[in-house]
Amino acid sequence: MLDINNELDCILKKYGIYKKDLLRTRLETAICQIVSESIKKYGKRIVVRGLKYSENGYPLLKLLSEYGNIIAVVDKKPFADTVCVDKQMELNILDLEHATDIECDVYIINSKYQGKNIYYDVISSKQNKCVIDLYTEMRVRYGIFGPKLYEEYGDETDFSHNKIRDAYIKFKEEQNEESLGELLGKCLINRDFVTFFEVLDEAQKFVAENHKFYELKKDIVDLLEKIKKCIKNRRENPKQDIIMHWIDQAGYDQLENFPKLKKIISTGLYFENAYAVTPYTIATVMCIFYQDAESILNRDDIKRKLEGGIENSLLYRNVVDKGYSFVMWGGLTGHWPIQKNEYTEYMVASSVYYWNMLNSIINSEKPVFGVVGCLTETHEPWMSPKCDEKNPSFEFYGSYHLSEDKIKKSALYYDNVVDFYTDMLGEKTINIYMSDHGKWEDINLRRYDDYSMHTIL
Repeated sequence: MLDINNELDCILKKYGIYKKDLLRTRLETAICQIVSESIKKYGKRIVVRGLKYSENGYPLLKLLSEYGNIIAVVDKKPFADTVCVDKQMELNILDLEHATDIECDVYIINSKYQGKNIYYDVISSKQNKCVIDLYTEMRVRYGIFGPKLYEEYGDETDFSHNKIRDAYIKFKEEQNEESLGELLGKCLINRDFVTFFEVLDEAQKFVAENHKFYELKKDIVDLLEKIKKCIKNRRENPKQDIIMHWIDQAGYDQLENFPKLKKIISTGLYFENAYAVTPYTIATVMCIFYQDAESILNRDDIKRKLEGGIENSLLYRNVVDKGYSFVMWGGLTGHWPIQKNEYTEYMVASSVYYWNMLNSIINSEKPVFGVVGCLTETHEPWMSPKCDEKNPSFEFYGSYHLSEDKIKKSALYYDNVVDFYTDMLGEKTINIYMSDHGKWEDINLRRYDDYSMHTIL
């Protein structure tokens, strides 16, 4: 048995570049920047709309109190008259009816999914100088797109592209060995070997002058070769491993954005006229995993099936009955509540999923049927290591064109990732490359046109 996560972490520790960043810290930094800018411009009186209790108490309220004076908390259904933030601070909790007359400088909306609706309701009252839909702001300005509120995060690792981008900018500015080591460490924490080798090529001067970087590269190459050998040795099994590369929101008309993938596909069987039933991921999930297109019309039916777990899907049962081990990694697992873990975050780099898939394959006695879901690079906010974190296409309708350059850059990055891991899997692995639906040009109003349902397969 070979635990490649442990092997890689040992290399990171050997060279002193093992440092895990927390996703909570990234959200905290963004919140602080957004709020401090607004307070500086409009004033310090704060009203917070929406309250979420966590094991850590009320961390958002504590954070905001460092920048301004919270005069009230507003909640749709208050659970108490007041909330005690700490020993020195007790705040009133008001329901919507009794909060209409409050005047403040900054009105902060703490809602993950209703932020936009609340924003337009509040802004129409014209009582508040500044209204901040916190999670929309983070999504638009920083490409932060997660399934949880700030208060719900604990020690989850930041596997986002943002941290590599930040480290890359720092290295370009400082041009020293310390910043290079930090950048390479973050690449390896993200299992992003594409950027790791690109950075080493750009930093040949430092590699030539410091034997440490040469040895680091050698150790990584040796580990990758060891993994390839392990996968090759599995060929004694009469059944081949099968990997489904599930690419979110990539239309057939966007195949030009993936030149390496297009070349790979041209060597096998591909379909020019593959269509999804709707431009939504969940519909394709129901069709492929449950072979049930009709259930997409019934939310309760979808919920019931997903809550039953992946083990109850027809695809899973058919795969297992054929003697395969079924493994799934990626944001796709978030559709099944009992499958959720640290790696179902929307901002996790696809390279992390691919790496964990390799780990599953080489440690499985059975042939593997695996599904690797790509989300963050091909779905809004289209993140990759060298892309701007700004995400204007979530801000208003008809703004898709503002992100077209970013969309192409992130697609090319993912193209390199899928090419790298296809090579790692070897020639005997059966690869299925598909997208769940095509592109759509409105964030909240998807068009039922050919381009939004014409998929890659």
